[in-house]
Formats: sequence, C-alpha cells, structure tokens
Amino acid sequence: MLLVAGDLASAETVTPLLDAIARHHIHVGEIGNGNRAKLAINLVLGLHRAALVEG
Repeated sequence: MLLVAGDLASAETVTPLLDAIARHHIHVGEIGNGNRAKLAINLVLGLHRAALVEG
C-alpha cells in the first residue's frame, strides 16, 4: 500500500506507475499528510504489538 500526497491531478497522472509498484494506493491530501498518516498507522500497529505481548 502506498500513501500518496500532493495535488490530486498530479497523483492521477502517475496512477499507472503507482499501479505497477503496489496493489493499493491512497491519496491522503496535501504534501505532508503522507507523513502524518504513516505516523498514525505506525502508532496503531505499535499499540497492537504491545497488546499482543501483554497477552
């Protein structure tokens, strides 16, 4: 899965390339939102791993 940030028109222009790289790609909005989304995903995954260890 790819997180794609930036102008939507530009992201749509490179859709064939993104399809060749990964099965799924998500447009997350403006530049910088990809970093925020990745941080949020990593925090949730870290919490899941901590809960698994506790179990």
